[in-house]
This record gives sequence, structure tokens and C-alpha cells, in this order.
Amino acid sequence: MQSAGFVFFLLAVGVLASPSSALCASMERGKSPAFEFVAVTDADIAHFGDFPFSRSISATVVQRLVQVGAKAIVYKFFVDERRDGDGQLAAGFSQIPTYLQMNLARVTEGADGLMHASAVGPHTALASVATQTGFVHQREAGMGEFVETQAQIDGRNIASLSLLAAQEIVGEKAVVTSSALGLGARKFSLNARSQAYCPYAHIPVPTAHPFRAVIDGSNGFLARFKDKVVVIGYMASNTPRVALGGEAPLPVHVVFLKQVACLVSRP
Repeated sequence: MQSAGFVFFLLAVGVLASPSSALCASMERGKSPAFEFVAVTDADIAHFGDFPFSRSISATVVQRLVQVGAKAIVYKFFVDERRDGDGQLAAGFSQIPTYLQMNLARVTEGADGLMHASAVGPHTALASVATQTGFVHQREAGMGEFVETQAQIDGRNIASLSLLAAQEIVGEKAVVTSSALGLGARKFSLNARSQAYCPYAHIPVPTAHPFRAVIDGSNGFLARFKDKVVVIGYMASNTPRVALGGEAPLPVHVVFLKQVACLVSRP
């Protein structure tokens, strides 16, 4: 995708479909103790039907996570438009700290080095019960080494969803200066574009737990989510992929997970 002379990627997915199960193995790169990942998989599509599902299915996943004492939800789907099941999903979000992602329009790069844009969504019924909303656009330059931290959106300084998720996981608010990002004991240098230097291409990420495993899971299985921040996303085999430098292309939500894992694991 190209806009205003620079290339950016959305670390998100929209409407996707088509099952096969090989991709989940790519998530078996390590187990983060800090957060968990619940994702739509090929097996979920085979069971529930074509994606996108009714949001009532996501609501059931959220409710199960609430019941077992998850710490927070990071919901990695755009919710710009109203859909079936929004009421149930909003009810679930209202019971747990929830972070949503916004889509962006008219993206440019300002003289301050930040992305400048207008927000598209999330729609009011879900945004009104969310804890905070962050952006997921990522400029191509520095992919694999730098993490977006902030952008000017509709005249306001907005944090990236990666940074919001990291803050919730470590339980500390980020401190951003012109040249550095502080996140508790973690310190990162910032470049002139306010991107944090945190090489993440080889950082391990959590295993993807299918929606159905959470909905039908035993108390023993669900106990892993207690007191954890849980990212909810997509890992079916047709997920869009992004190349990090010379590495093989990775699913976009794996890239997001790597960014978050880097921010929370660096001493």
C-alpha cells in the first residue's frame, strides 16, 4: 500500500477466509510468559463457517476469558462497521480492559517525522466501552528493527496498539521524550520518526490458541489465561504476510506479536 510517498503496512486483517491448517505451526516459536494469543484458525473456519463470523462468537471468547480472570484484551480486528453480535461483544468488552485498533485514512508523514492521518472507526458502540484505541499502521522503513510508538491522528497524539499492549502487560505507562522511550525499567532509543529501536525479527511469540479451544476448553486449559493480557486475532492460512528484511514473510499478526514481545522482554 502506498501513500504520500512512503510505504506502510497494516498489522491487522479485515475480511479473510479459506481454511488449511499448516500455518499454526509457525506460531510454535516460543512461549511468552507475559501474554497469550487467541486466534481464528483454519479449524475454526471449518467449524463456524466463512470468516468474518458473527461478532457473537468473539463475544463468547471474550466472556470465557473474563470468567477465568484474564487481565485485558487486545482485539486485533477492525470494527469500523456495525455487525451482528455487536451488543454482545460490547457487553464483554465492558467487563475487562479492552484495547481496539483504528483504521487510518489520508496518511502522510509530517515535518515532525510522525504519521499524520484521520481515524476511521472503531464504531461508537464498541469504542465507547474500550479502554483505549491505538493505530496499527507500520512504515516499511525499519521493519524488523523499529516499532511505531505514536502518530498525530485527527490532531491528537495517539499511541500505537503495540505500545498500548506493552504498557498493559508490564503495568507501567510509557514515558516518551524526543529521543527515548521508557517503559518501566525498559529503555529504547527513538529515531527522528519516533520509532523505538527494538529488533524483533527473531523474538519468539506465543502459540495461537483457536477460538473453539477457548469456547469449549476445560478449566485446566483456560487457567493459562488468568492474569494475562490476551491478544485476539487471526492465524488462518490465508492471512496476509509481511517480510522483515531478508526473512521469509510472516503473518501480519505474528509481526504485531513480535513487536509487543520485544517491548515487554527487553531489560
